Amino acid sequence: MGLIRLFLALVVAVDHWRVIVLHEQSIFLDDIVKFGFNAGYAVMFFYVISGFLITHTLTRNYKRDRSGVAAFYSNRFIRIFSLYWPMVILAFLFVASAWPQFVAARLPDKFTAIFLIGQDWGLAFGSYPTPYVGGAISGLHQAWTLGAELTFYLLAPFFIRSWKIGAIALIASFALRAFFVFRYGTDVQEVWTYAFARRTHS
Repeated sequence: MGLIRLFLALVVAVDHWRVIVLHEQSIFLDDIVKFGFNAGYAVMFFYVISGFLITHTLTRNYKRDRSGVAAFYSNRFIRIFSLYWPMVILAFLFVASAWPQFVAARLPDKFTAIFLIGQDWGLAFGSYPTPYVGGAISGLHQAWTLGAELTFYLLAPFFIRSWKIGAIALIASFALRAFFVFRYGTDVQEVWTYAFARRTHS
């Protein structure tokens, strides 16, 4: 599972590099460079596998009491922010627009840029229907997916350890997806069929 997730992460990283560095917008031209795999699907599969792995580790490695939940939160916090905050510092140092934009940002945007919580919701609904990137550090706009991941981590001990809550969440997720397919068809719609779907995959 870990190797599959690494492969999917590499597909996504290469695709972002292609768009941001090469400014290449074609979704067909560089499939060979992306290992023949669609990056959008790679993200979805990555989240599904991550959800499985988190469920496995939560049920096997953490007690079902408050100390177990606290240890789970602590470990997830360290795992995310021990990598993210150094990247923020590097962005401030090497991305010319990062620090000035951060200083000029609104307080809620500063919060989501540093702590990630809510950055995914801000991207989807901050300037709906246009994606809003004001709550992210310049050069690290993809970090909004970590906001979705953190939301999943916060809810995981409650959803995963109660089959009733888990079943309700699963049914609600399928119902939402069915509604979006009915409403928007199978075409990618930035907010509902991409950003929102990634949150509900978490």
